[in-house]
Amino acid sequence: MNHASEPPAFERLSAPVLLRLSALPRWSLVVGLAVVLVAGLLLPGWVGAVVLGLLALFLAWLALLGASQLTPGAVVLRALTVLLVVVAAARKVL
Repeated sequence: MNHASEPPAFERLSAPVLLRLSALPRWSLVVGLAVVLVAGLLLPGWVGAVVLGLLALFLAWLALLGASQLTPGAVVLRALTVLLVVVAAARKVL
């Protein structure tokens, strides 16, 4: 039974990964995401699409975790960011 004070299962399952990410220097996540984005855009065809798809999944996961703490406008901006990465991935294979 889920108690009101318990976080949802999705958040509980994500906690170990979030703890590891929070232990990293703040700049390293931004630089890492930028490197993955550039690599995905520069790599040809399916390889680039897979890299961008994984990036989109990671960004969607972060957006979903933070959605309850954000304003509706911030949620829309994060969703648009994920959508742009998905579109970029789709264009790599079309």
